[in-house]
Amino acid sequence: MTLDDRMDMTPTWMPDDSTVLFCSDRNGTFDIFRQRIGATNAEPLVTGPGDQYSPNLSPDRAWILYAEDAPDSIPTSTHVRLMRIPITGGLAEKVLDAQGTATFRSPLATGSSPVLCELRNGSVVFTAFDPVRGRGRELSHVEGHARPV
Repeated sequence: MTLDDRMDMTPTWMPDDSTVLFCSDRNGTFDIFRQRIGATNAEPLVTGPGDQYSPNLSPDRAWILYAEDAPDSIPTSTHVRLMRIPITGGLAEKVLDAQGTATFRSPLATGSSPVLCELRNGSVVFTAFDPVRGRGRELSHVEGHARPV
């Protein structure tokens, strides 16, 4: 759909069903872009000095949620910050800081919560979060020698 040979990943459809969000390394680091069906060029939505990736819509469709490498990350550790921007565009705001290796998913069902999955000290921890209020309650964890998620 993006009509190029760049590394474009993690596509997510916008509510208008004619625009897709994705992350791409076309600027040298991963940034988030949007592109309408039939458009020849993608437009940058979120860019920065580090990587911004994994765009998802919040369940209420009010926010675009994404992950970014936290500015204080060093090459030997993983520190991820979950961010949000209004779906209509605007300034990015921090939702929460994650520790260890982390990923998240946002369900499409209205009223549900996005879920953060963190690998911390060999355990996998699943936590609900709210796009505005941040970290919520722990949903589950698995102790032991877990591999990165």
